[in-house]
Amino acid sequence: AVDNDYWVTNSAVLSNTTDRAAMLILLQGQRGEGNKARLITATVRVDFEKSANDQWQVANLSVLARPKPGQG
Repeated sequence: AVDNDYWVTNSAVLSNTTDRAAMLILLQGQRGEGNKARLITATVRVDFEKSANDQWQVANLSVLARPKPGQG
């Protein structure tokens, strides 16, 4: 198994209401460790909705752009 580590580098709110929201999130990260590590990026759209107890939860996550094989 290869270790992937991502962090958010930028984001934008696409839409929002009192109980739903959608965001575009740009991720940067690292795949692998040591001298085999390489930088990777991904873009995801995340839909959120409020639960019955008023907490925001992820309702859907769609990967829009993912690392390509051999990218690095």
